[in-house]
Amino acid sequence: MHLPPKKLPALILLIVGCLAFAIAGKTQPAGQVKGPIVQNVQQDRATIKWSTGNGDTDFHSIELTGLKPGMQYDIDLKKYGLDAKVDFETAPHDSRPFSFVVFGDTRSRHEVHQKIVDLILREHPNFVIHTGDLVGSGNSGGDWDKFFEIEHDLLRTAAFYPMLGNHERNAGVYYKYFSFPNGDGHRYSFDWGAVHIAVLDTNEFGTTSFDDEVNWLKDDLARNKKPLTFVAFHHPLYTALESRRDKAARLAAKLEPVLLAGRVTAVFGGHDHDYQHHLKNGIHYIVAGGGGAPLYNGSPIPGVTVKIAKVENFVRIRVAGSKAHIEAIDIEGNVLDSFDLSGREPSPPTDRMTTAASTN
Repeated sequence: MHLPPKKLPALILLIVGCLAFAIAGKTQPAGQVKGPIVQNVQQDRATIKWSTGNGDTDFHSIELTGLKPGMQYDIDLKKYGLDAKVDFETAPHDSRPFSFVVFGDTRSRHEVHQKIVDLILREHPNFVIHTGDLVGSGNSGGDWDKFFEIEHDLLRTAAFYPMLGNHERNAGVYYKYFSFPNGDGHRYSFDWGAVHIAVLDTNEFGTTSFDDEVNWLKDDLARNKKPLTFVAFHHPLYTALESRRDKAARLAAKLEPVLLAGRVTAVFGGHDHDYQHHLKNGIHYIVAGGGGAPLYNGSPIPGVTVKIAKVENFVRIRVAGSKAHIEAIDIEGNVLDSFDLSGREPSPPTDRMTTAASTN
């Protein structure tokens, strides 16, 4: 939920890597622009990115610094050559209420993707987490054109945090379109109020690179002091699709001990094109893969599955203090599933030190 904070102009701007400023004073035609995208929003800074030109020959990035926590900012980008505005709120320094949305698998059925985005826009979330498979192929310029066309209004009004799905194909352009809190598109984390969120690239499962991600996650969760902790990655650990359960179990064997030791509250994923809610060892596993890709049939896992729905969807999370209210919303705006989460007490110092030491 958005509170009505005072709006301030961004007074201090640090321009980083803007490649097309040689044409300063001339705005770009809308048809040649992808973005702007609000990203990396923190208490005192944010990143704005966009690309211009046929074939994305120019990629632009602006770092806004000197911002104040929990404030609403309206930024006009005309002075940087783009006829567009962004409107976003910085992360708060306290535990005031806020909301965010999780959705994914928007790679096809563009009319469905558009309807889901329209519903999300009504929510006015502070930020959005996309669980991967943004497009049909990360190597297709046409697919990216459609993605940015549909998501245009959302990307400029809510901080956008994507992750790699298998359909991104690890395409180099993905890393040019988007910016990540620590500069690494395969793994990153950020805080917002009472929430800590960590994101991984599960496409690298089975490689030494993924082992590095797991060790990074151990360290990240060991340092985390927030009461509500969420982890997000594309491939679910628990799935309603029987044909995918063997691989999911192998992934769970690798990640679940880390999630439990890190006192994770819930895990968000995609890959399966439906809505799923599983509960295992105190962790909620939520699949929000109903953003447009063709829907799948699934069956419950006995003793684990709470809810399955073969329907397009997104997930809304409203946070107040150390509590979160989660609702899955279908394409008609109906509530599919609803439950509350309470933040966990911090681990005792000895446990935290032991967890940290085990990663060395």
